[in-house]
Amino acid sequence: MKIGAQLYTVRDFMGSIEDFDATLEKIAAMGYKGVQFSPWKEFGAQQIREVADKHGLKIVVSHYPPKKLVENPQEAMEAHKILGMNKIGIGSMPNEYRENKEAVLKFIEDFKPAVDELSKNGFKFMYHNHEFEFEKFDGKLMIEYLLDAFPPEQMGIILDLFWVQAGGADPAEWLRKLKGRVETVHFKDYAIINKQRKFSEVLEGNMNWTSIVAACHEVGVEWALVEQDDCNGKDPFDCLQTSITNLKEAGLIG
Repeated sequence: MKIGAQLYTVRDFMGSIEDFDATLEKIAAMGYKGVQFSPWKEFGAQQIREVADKHGLKIVVSHYPPKKLVENPQEAMEAHKILGMNKIGIGSMPNEYRENKEAVLKFIEDFKPAVDELSKNGFKFMYHNHEFEFEKFDGKLMIEYLLDAFPPEQMGIILDLFWVQAGGADPAEWLRKLKGRVETVHFKDYAIINKQRKFSEVLEGNMNWTSIVAACHEVGVEWALVEQDDCNGKDPFDCLQTSITNLKEAGLIG
């Protein structure tokens, strides 16, 4: 399992191609081997690829705008060919699809043509979860509706382990349930600070990382992507450094 960085953590440091270059230089120096490109910036796939190659970083997966993916899957595929990957992800289910069973089924209906088109051309749709997918509608979890609608060869899961735990589920158990779909996962920790749920650096919170990492190896996770949605006033680069240092010192990654 290789370690990468989810660039959403440093989203405020990618306003220009020069900023992006400086950001990837710092990330590579920490020991990260790859990145997830999120959010989708406007400086172009070719420039993104050139900067990533310059710093020896593989672009592992993306979060692509859901509306753009549905409206023009061909454009998404062309951009991802340039980036050197065949995995096209979305960062979140749009709000209008989350309310009830009928809304989830509408998501499936709206996205199925694009997902079929990706699959037909050798690409895979990658779904990133939050906690709301663990709500039940008619006795069935929202995420289960998605898994039933899109087979493993069409849809992988970028399993965000923090949000699994926030949804009241067991991250290691869900890694095993999703075996065959989880090539990439998001590593971030779940902490309680001043009686509030907070994102934290890996191994600075309360998640069972020994169990999680063992399950990752068991199911064949290829990339663990460190992310911290909110750094609680700390420098995001310091947070990324702390996470990778903690993982290495604990012997959980090489």
